[in-house]
Amino acid sequence: MDYSLEMQPDRPLQFRDSTEPARADAPSAPPKPADDDDRPAGGNEAHAAKPGGGRKRKRVLLAVAIVVLAVGAYSGVRYYEFASTHETTDNAQVEGHIAPVIPHVTGYVAKVLVDDNQEVSAGEVLVRMDTADLDLEVQGAQDAVKSAQTAVTSAEAALDNATAQRKAVEAAVTAAQIESRHADRERARQRALFRGNATTRQALDDATSAASAKAAELDVAKQHVAVAVAGIARGEAALAEAKAHVSSAETRLAEALRDRGYAEVKAPIDGHVVKKSVEPGQLVQAGQPLMAVAEDSTAWVEANFKEKQIAKIAVGQTATLEVDAYEDHPFHGRVDSLAAATGSALTLLPPDDASGNFVKVQRWIPVKLLVTDPDPTRPLRPGMNVTVEVRTAPAR
Repeated sequence: MDYSLEMQPDRPLQFRDSTEPARADAPSAPPKPADDDDRPAGGNEAHAAKPGGGRKRKRVLLAVAIVVLAVGAYSGVRYYEFASTHETTDNAQVEGHIAPVIPHVTGYVAKVLVDDNQEVSAGEVLVRMDTADLDLEVQGAQDAVKSAQTAVTSAEAALDNATAQRKAVEAAVTAAQIESRHADRERARQRALFRGNATTRQALDDATSAASAKAAELDVAKQHVAVAVAGIARGEAALAEAKAHVSSAETRLAEALRDRGYAEVKAPIDGHVVKKSVEPGQLVQAGQPLMAVAEDSTAWVEANFKEKQIAKIAVGQTATLEVDAYEDHPFHGRVDSLAAATGSALTLLPPDDASGNFVKVQRWIPVKLLVTDPDPTRPLRPGMNVTVEVRTAPAR
C-alpha cells in the first residue's frame, strides 16, 4: 500500500492511499467549526478587545505628540528669549599677571632656591648669584671714596693756608700804606723846608728816596695780595674738584653696593613659580629671563566676540563664566572694557587687506571681564578655557 502526502492550501496535511482513486478537482469539505468547548479560553475576549486597544494607542500617541510639540515650542521660546538677551562665546581664556624674574647683573648662578609651581611671596629670594666679582667692585669703590676724601682734606688745608696768607699780605699792605703816607708827608715837609732854606738838599733827597721806597713796598704788598687771592681761587677750585671726585666715588660705591644687592634675585609679586629655566653654575646675562611668577589673586577673563556680537555688549553688563576646569561651579562677572582694535590688528604682523586677493574673514574683538565672585578653593589660572554668557538686556 502506497501512502503519499497531499497538501492543500489552508488545510492540514492529509495522507492518501495510492490504491484509492484520486479525486481530481474535488471540492474539499469546509473545515468543521470547532465547538465552543474546543476554542481556547479568552478567545472571544481577545477579539472583542482589539478595536478598543487601537483607540487607546492612538490616544497615547496623540498625547505624546502634543507633549513633544509643547516641549519643543517651550524650548524654542526659551532659546529665542535667551538668544535675544545674551551674547555667548567659548573663545575665552583666563588671564592674569605673569611677572618675569630677571637678573640686573651679569654673573654666575650660585644657588636656585625654588622649584616650578612653588608658591612664593613678593620680595622672597629666588636665586643667589656669585658675589666674588661684585665684592671686588665694592672694595674698589670704597678705596676710591677714601682717596677722594683724602684729596678733599688736602685741598681744604691748602685753601686754609691760602686764606691765611691773604690775611697776612693784606695786613702788610695796610702797614705799607701807613708807612708810604708817612714818607709822603715827610717828603712834602722837607720840600717846604728846602724852599725856605731851612733844610739841606741832602735831607730833601733822603725824604724823597724814603717816600719812593715806601711806595714800592706798598706796590709789592699789593702784588702779594693778588697772588694770595689767586691762590685762594686755585684752592677753592681744587677743593671743588676733590669734592666732585668724592661724589663720583660715592656714586660708584652706591652702584657697586646696589649691584651686589642685585645678586639676590627676588620675587616681584605674590604667586607661583612658572617656566623656571635656570640652574646653579649657569652664566646669565642682565635682563635674561630666569623664570616667571604667575599671580593668583587678580585673574580676569578675556573673551573674544565676533564683530556682529559686539554692538550689544557694553561696560558694566553682567556675565556668567563657565570654566572648563570647574564645570559644577559657574562664576559671575561683569564687562570691564572693550578693546579698541580687533585681535588681528594687534598682532605682530597685522593683515594687509589692500594687497593680494581679498578674502573676508570674521574678526574678533577682545572683551575684558572681571570676576565678581572669586573662589579661593577654585583658583583661576591663566590659560584656562571659559565659556562666557553676557546678559545684554535685563531679565523679563
